[in-house]
Amino acid sequence: TSGHVSLPEVGRIVPAAAGYNLHPTVNIKADGPAERLGLTVDVKSEAGNIRGQLVTDVQAPDFAARGSVDVDRLNLAPLLKDPAQRSDLTGQARIDLVLKSDPASAPAADRVKGTFAFKGPRVVAAGYEARAVNVTGAIAGPRITIDGRASAYGGTATARGFIVTPAKGRALAFDLRGSADHLDVRALPASVGAPRLATNLSVAEYHVTGEGQ
Repeated sequence: TSGHVSLPEVGRIVPAAAGYNLHPTVNIKADGPAERLGLTVDVKSEAGNIRGQLVTDVQAPDFAARGSVDVDRLNLAPLLKDPAQRSDLTGQARIDLVLKSDPASAPAADRVKGTFAFKGPRVVAAGYEARAVNVTGAIAGPRITIDGRASAYGGTATARGFIVTPAKGRALAFDLRGSADHLDVRALPASVGAPRLATNLSVAEYHVTGEGQ
């Protein structure tokens, strides 16, 4: 099947779709029983493009999906319903996720559990930019555990720890540690407040924690 979907319109009937101001163009091929439904998907929307092959379980009460997808300029802000979480993700992801049906009152993002792996040439998120990104992790609702490596700001860096995504009544939080080589602080975002000095830093171990809006 293929066509156009208006999530604001769907949200009037399906509460889970409410609040997402997206109007995707969808092209889906499905094959198999509901508990092992093979999907070839190609979705284009204001949040970016997703294309790939998945094996899904669409039988009630929960929804599950595993497989590989290519993402192009994916912006998480409309999916998280938070303009401050604007991102630009391009690469390939492997996912094995379950979306729980309960509690129905909780945001869909808070009901997701599973694992993921991502490789991409460029990622922009939370005001930071990285290239040659290679990360694996696990999702337990709003808590995302990561272990990854990337090139950024003149050097390379590793990061492991967790991020808690923000929501109404819950602030963004993170606890990350890792190492960095050949870092030039002049390339860091201005929001960091680092001095504009030419550097070539190698950090054997860093540990950063924080909480914000």
